[in-house]
Amino acid sequence: MSECSILVVEDDTIQRQQMVRSLEKEGYDVLQASTGHETIRILESQSICLILTDRKMPWMDGDWLLSYVRVNYPRIPVAFATAYPEETENLEPDGILVKPFSGSELKELVRRLLEKEAC
Repeated sequence: MSECSILVVEDDTIQRQQMVRSLEKEGYDVLQASTGHETIRILESQSICLILTDRKMPWMDGDWLLSYVRVNYPRIPVAFATAYPEETENLEPDGILVKPFSGSELKELVRRLLEKEAC
């Protein structure tokens, strides 16, 4: 579908796999990471057009990841998946999925962000 991939960053294996499967069914090329360290390695070696990240993760959380991407990869949009959307107001992610979310909500957010960025 595209020359770049969507990166799903989620420390919960089941949640991550569900997101990946849902997006792959839509024809997207999807990579996955469970930690901030894995995410950095992927960003350094792959063409990424969108990052979907959990906000609450051990060590390098979604807030840190958003800041890192804004500085080092400013063209890549970052969307949070979080049960606490009110805590993200000052962070200004490109999108928010409120947990629990449906597959259709995930697909709509991805479609909107990829259209906006035209990767």
